[in-house]
Amino acid sequence: AAYVQRIKDAKPKAVFCFLSVSGAAFLKAWDAAGGRTSGIRLLVTGEFTNEESLPVYGDAGIGLISAMNYSAVHKSPLNAQLTREIRAADPSLESPSFASVATYDVMQAIYKAVQAQNGGTDPDKTMQVIRGLKLESPRGPIAIDPKTRDIVQTIYIRRVDKVNGRYQNTEIAAYPNVRDALESSLPKLREMLAGSGLQLAQAQVGSQMQQQESAGRFLQQQTPSRTPQTASGTAAPTESQPQADTRRVRVASVSIIDDYA
Repeated sequence: AAYVQRIKDAKPKAVFCFLSVSGAAFLKAWDAAGGRTSGIRLLVTGEFTNEESLPVYGDAGIGLISAMNYSAVHKSPLNAQLTREIRAADPSLESPSFASVATYDVMQAIYKAVQAQNGGTDPDKTMQVIRGLKLESPRGPIAIDPKTRDIVQTIYIRRVDKVNGRYQNTEIAAYPNVRDALESSLPKLREMLAGSGLQLAQAQVGSQMQQQESAGRFLQQQTPSRTPQTASGTAAPTESQPQADTRRVRVASVSIIDDYA
């Protein structure tokens, strides 16, 4: 309660809260201290306002702002269809979650890959299909970046509201075609480091995966040969001296971390 009061006394415009199992207790204390009506916005991670958790928070969760790739009330025919089918399969489930939507998308990608190979599952051909794959998801349009293999998707800014007696994540803004956050921030990072006299090498987040598929860096580890000895300590005759045990140990390819160093 003391921390909650300190936040109120500081009167910030917003507070980012990284909450987990203690989240419900914090929201209860915040609401009891009048935090919800103070005008201070609480910004939280997307999974914290998962639809299954909202009834636990009750009215104390109203107004929470989060950024996430899905909301159960996303308006699209495909999301409405998935919601109907999930309720039919399990009436105890009110709506899909971001986890069930991710599962739906994975299964859809697998289907597309197998379909393109006429029922085959060749690994190389499968990766060729997945690279640059575009799908219509219950969350909205998604694609696989052919360079980084990461997903390109819309990120929604959501606010917890109570509508017709039910709590929901209302989409209040949308940012389409969002790529990997680190990849997108590299230009700004280079600029900041340059101002400090540091230089960031050219790199991509996907460089590690690409290099692992091609030639990587290797460390050569040699184990010296051992010549058999007699009881007197002299070398025993052998038909041929054993060659050095030369092993190649593959190590991770140059990644973004190496470039920072």
